[in-house]
Amino acid sequence: MRALSTLKRTEDIWAGLAPIQVQGGDLKTCNCVYDYIERMQVFMKTDGGPLNSYVELQWGGPDTVPFKMNIYVEDGSVRPFSFVVETPGGSNALAIRNTDPSGIPLSASVELNLEENDPITNLSDLRDPMIVA
Repeated sequence: MRALSTLKRTEDIWAGLAPIQVQGGDLKTCNCVYDYIERMQVFMKTDGGPLNSYVELQWGGPDTVPFKMNIYVEDGSVRPFSFVVETPGGSNALAIRNTDPSGIPLSASVELNLEENDPITNLSDLRDPMIVA
């Protein structure tokens, strides 16, 4: 089991990222056209105030249903938001729209292929396995 002291702090994670600014009402997209990209982790935060966004992942190929998520965090500087999504098969497009009505910009960053520092493994190493019924 991994010790809690080996996990990165939020500030340390953001220090290693190259985020883009998404102004209020704007839409930013990221196209992932390579077959070897198996997953991505998305990070979002604000410099203060609410984080209010809509995220959509459109998988390539026929008969695919897009992954859609509305995100609201009361203070995006105190509680940044991140998630991991599997992206098998390549030819995926990620869209992030800042839906905050007051126009507060958000910072967003996408990390691709998380093999070395796999967040799912990191989380599963924190505790002993358990069955939830």
